[in-house]
Amino acid sequence: MKLSYDPEADAAYVQVAPHIEPGAVVRSEETSYLDCHIAVDYDSDDRVLGIEILSASTLFTPTALDVAGSE
Repeated sequence: MKLSYDPEADAAYVQVAPHIEPGAVVRSEETSYLDCHIAVDYDSDDRVLGIEILSASTLFTPTALDVAGSE
C-alpha cells in the first residue's frame, strides 16, 4: 500500500494494488465522508486498486501527509 499527496490539490491517493496499469480502472464509486470527497477505483474483477481523497488535510494528520509527500 502506498500513500501519495498533492498539497496544491489537497488530494491524497492510497494505492492498494502493487501496480496499476493504464486503463486498469474500469469503475469508480464516489461518496462523501466528513468533509472529504472519496472515490474508490476498481478493476474488472471488482478488486480495489486505490482510493482518492479530496480535501485530504481534513482527514489525515499533517505528519501523515508530510510523510506521503508528493509524487
